[in-house]
Amino acid sequence: MAKAKKIPLKSLIFRGLRKKCPNCGNSSLFLRWIHLYDNCQECGIRFLKSQGDIWAFFLIFDRILLLPIIAGIYFSFMPVDKISLVTFFLVIISLFLYTTPHRYGLCVALDYYTRLRWDKEETDVNKESGREANEQMSK
Repeated sequence: MAKAKKIPLKSLIFRGLRKKCPNCGNSSLFLRWIHLYDNCQECGIRFLKSQGDIWAFFLIFDRILLLPIIAGIYFSFMPVDKISLVTFFLVIISLFLYTTPHRYGLCVALDYYTRLRWDKEETDVNKESGREANEQMSK
């Protein structure tokens, strides 16, 4: 069993936004749209120690995306006719749906960073068990 390497926060954020493994940056985080693999296919790290680890990060980034919308409505930005109103909400909903996997990947990367930084025990890497778990998951 190897130990996970220390990675700069900037690299982790970039890898998370690209939906790649925060440790190696090669393998994908997701089996499908937002269905997360348990382990990396390349380096074998476990993405989440337990389900629900990233809820705080996800909640924060959802609110950051909502902030410009709330500010726009507060400062009296409102579409004047029905077509522009429907277009406005379709664009907002599309942005939320399109950025969901990217935000989720960023949250996984930040959770990995906090585990590397603040956990007493190192994040273990096990290449064989990661591949086996992911093969069972994709069946």
